[in-house]
Amino acid sequence: MILSQTNYQLILLQTFNDEKKEKEALELCVQSNIDGIIISPVKNDSSLSLLMYIMEQICPIIIFDRINHQLDTFKIGIQNNKVIYQATEEMIKNGRKNIILLLCKDIGGNASRIKGYKDALFNCSIPYNEQNIVEISYSSPKDDIDEELERKISSLLSTPSPRCTSIDHGHFIIKGLTYIK
Repeated sequence: MILSQTNYQLILLQTFNDEKKEKEALELCVQSNIDGIIISPVKNDSSLSLLMYIMEQICPIIIFDRINHQLDTFKIGIQNNKVIYQATEEMIKNGRKNIILLLCKDIGGNASRIKGYKDALFNCSIPYNEQNIVEISYSSPKDDIDEELERKISSLLSTPSPRCTSIDHGHFIIKGLTYIK
């Protein structure tokens, strides 16, 4: 409603974490004579030269979510380290000690998420277990991640100690909870 009153149009583009589709989407934005771009890049360095060109020659760019992207611009996001630290710490306070961190492989921010997880374990005197970090390959909601997700989670849950899971990606929440009963 507000956009129609100002004669602005909103164009939403989905890249499914695919760098080629991201580049195509950015090129479409340029061809569409856009006034600005708000983007969650695929990776911390994806489309860097194209984004730099767009920002310098065409329009302003704001990055959200993948705030570790190398482009020097305004960025909006959460502090992945802090959020995962707090989530892990809360699970520990609730008596959980064997916590799985489930992540989407190859997206920006995983290093800081893992650091927050490790820091919370360390500060609560809980030993770090590398097996409890699970990264799932995921580039599209159409990907059949069920088999990989079920296999990895079932393997971890087959141990006798109870586990608690911190799931990072929205699509994984739905799929992951299917296997954690």
